[in-house]
Amino acid sequence: MNHAPPIKKQRTRRKSGKGRVAKIARGMRVALVAVVIGAAAFGVFSIVDVVLPRAFFGVRQITWEESIASDGPSRSAEARHARAFDRFRGVNLFRVNTAQIRDRLLADPWVKTVVVSKHFPNRLAIRVVARTPAAVEIGEAQPILRDEAGVALERGGKDYPSALPRITHFQQAAYADALTLATLLRDRPEARIDLSDPNDLQVRLDGRIIHIGGEDFSERWQRFVVIEPELKAWGPGALEIDLRFLDKVVVRRTGGAMPAGLSESYL
Repeated sequence: MNHAPPIKKQRTRRKSGKGRVAKIARGMRVALVAVVIGAAAFGVFSIVDVVLPRAFFGVRQITWEESIASDGPSRSAEARHARAFDRFRGVNLFRVNTAQIRDRLLADPWVKTVVVSKHFPNRLAIRVVARTPAAVEIGEAQPILRDEAGVALERGGKDYPSALPRITHFQQAAYADALTLATLLRDRPEARIDLSDPNDLQVRLDGRIIHIGGEDFSERWQRFVVIEPELKAWGPGALEIDLRFLDKVVVRRTGGAMPAGLSESYL
């Protein structure tokens, strides 16, 4: 029987050895390419993160745009916070955390909304809408300035404009109605609106307690204005005036006897 020459097995082994060498070579080439790509990426990162910030992307401008009420007290966000944000000057604009800036500003009770935007290559823009004072709460240890939503803007301030209505016993549920009622009292800066009962807003005026209720403010206040001259007949002393009845005003003296000849109601 004839046998195959052993040379074929040797060739097979040689081919197998060459295959391993080829695989190793390919692996080395892949590794070399990865190293080259990594080095290139590191170089680009270094340029963007170190070189370009100083030359191109470093923050050079921080601009402020504010919407502030033209009348009444106001507090500029730029005046209060600009110095703290100067630390961003020269920082890579790509690395500036706008959410962090926004949260910092929204922690200020005077700030209602904030938009922080990046304007390449090197400007950071901050747009602020300030809260507008709407009323002064009194009766506490310190007056509280509140905006149209009832947010407390500051405490203990002085010399607030008389045009801002004065309220007592703040309750959120009654606050919007109180501001509506306050528009009818603009010529009565001495009036105080009591929010103790959201269903019965009361006006304290010249020693009188005026029950307005929780609706029909304009019609009820007009009824008070009509009978106000007649209240002089009651003389000095505290009065309680109830406007919550339909087409009727009920007047009571809170202390002392009723004046002679006067009933408790005006029809």
